[in-house]
Amino acid sequence: MRTYKQNKVTDNNGKRVLLILDDNGEKEYKTIFIKDTNCLKIIDLDDGEIYNEIIK
Repeated sequence: MRTYKQNKVTDNNGKRVLLILDDNGEKEYKTIFIKDTNCLKIIDLDDGEIYNEIIK
């Protein structure tokens, strides 16, 4: 089973950006949550954007 750690990059009134690190501490994903619109983007740092939707 893989485990991940998160590293908060930005968390302000407008957005929250997290880096998701793998078991070795390598950056694997980046998430961007836009608070005004509830838009969540998940980016695989090797393959590009994998999710970009408004969540409810």
